[in-house]
This record gives sequence, C-alpha cells and structure tokens, in this order.
Amino acid sequence: PESLVYDSTIYITRRDTILYDTTVNISDDTGFFRQNFGISGHGNGGYGALRIATDYPLIFGSVSVMSAPLDFASLLNLVPAFMDSNGVNRQTGQGYHQINPDPDRLDRLSSLFFAMAVAFSPHEPSNPDLSTFFKLTPSGKGVDLPFDSLGDTVSVWRDKWLEADLKTRILNISSSDTSLNYLKIYIDCGDQDEFGFKDQTLTFYNSLPAVIRNNTSLQIYSGYPGYPALENSFIYDRLREVLKFHSDHFTAP
Repeated sequence: PESLVYDSTIYITRRDTILYDTTVNISDDTGFFRQNFGISGHGNGGYGALRIATDYPLIFGSVSVMSAPLDFASLLNLVPAFMDSNGVNRQTGQGYHQINPDPDRLDRLSSLFFAMAVAFSPHEPSNPDLSTFFKLTPSGKGVDLPFDSLGDTVSVWRDKWLEADLKTRILNISSSDTSLNYLKIYIDCGDQDEFGFKDQTLTFYNSLPAVIRNNTSLQIYSGYPGYPALENSFIYDRLREVLKFHSDHFTAP
C-alpha cells in the first residue's frame, strides 16, 4: 500500500529503490548524514511522508506533516458524510454502486476515501466478491471501499486500513527498538478542518510514547473571520513554519 495519489502507479519496490539510490548517492557525493535528510507532505502526502520516515528512520532526520489523516479509526466515522455527499440512501443502500469514482466528479471527502482505497484496499482480480468494488480503470482494475452500501464497515477491508494506521504501527513498535527516538517530527492542522483531522492529530500526538512525543512539534492554527482554517487553507503560510522546522534540525555543513 504505497500509492497515496489517486492515479499513481508507484509500487513498493520502486519506492524502496528510489529511496535507497537517492539517499546513498547523495550521502556518498556530499558527505551528508541522516540529520540532513527531511521529508514533508500535505494531506495524504503528509501521511505518506510520516509513513516513509517511520519506515526508514535511519535515513530521515526530520519529517513534517500538514493536515493529514493520522487516526484511521476516527476517519471511518466520516462514512455517513461520504454516503450523504454521494446521495446514497443509508437505509436501503440505493445509489451506492452508482457512485462515479472519477476524481473530476468527486467531492474532496470522496476523493480522500478513494485515494486511500487505492493505497490500502486495492481489489484483487481473483476476488469474486464485488459488493464493495469500484472500477477505476478501463482494464477493470479497481478498489474496495472498507464499508458496504449501508455504511457498515467490512472487517476484511477495515482491517487492511487499520494495519496501515500510523498510530497503531508506532504503538506496535517494540520498546527495545529505539530507531524512532531521534526522528524530529512536525505536525500541524487547522482548528476547523472539515475532515476531522484536528481530532485525529491530537489523538495521534497524545498516543505517542513520551520519548517520541518529546521530539514532536504540534501546531493547531486558526483562521480569520470569514476564512476558517480548513484542510486546504493556509498551506503557503504554513510552508514557512515547515521550512524553518527542517532548517533548525539540519546540521551545519
């Protein structure tokens, strides 16, 4: 589950190869070390940045995460909103299989769910169960949503999503594994984020082991009258904070 862009075709072997080749070549050529490698992302890209940094803590010294889904169990609480925004009758399921997953036709919440389904619950061609299947490509490739036409979560797909949940993954790290203890983490989120990312961010932050939380900078920011701090607001304003965070944790040449 490495593709966090809706139409991406990047797979884990390619990702690993790119990461290894890039970092090794830069280190060999410049003498840079772990502290000088940072990674950053917004939204699903923020999840991806933190996933990569925590999967490869000996490569990256810092990671910044802007308005990202960090608690998938809470994210699934948005299923009723997804159903309503797509005109699905939650009593009968009517309209569920008529949802058009074309990114150009989806609202932002629906795009979020389908993008995550690409990453975490791609449909296996050998699986005959099409009850939660949505075709994405002319060749028939597609995804399974983690909930059925009535909005009830389907355990086989829900579990796949929760396996990728960063909170769960970090909490499952052995206490003897100290590889994350030196990773510097920056997380921010708007206080009126429409996807519930603020509550997810706080849940994630408060769940971190103390030694990791002590290396984590958390910022919940507000907007202005008439311009609330939503998921996609103030990105350019926050970039200054993100760049300063990474700069502060790079070592001097």
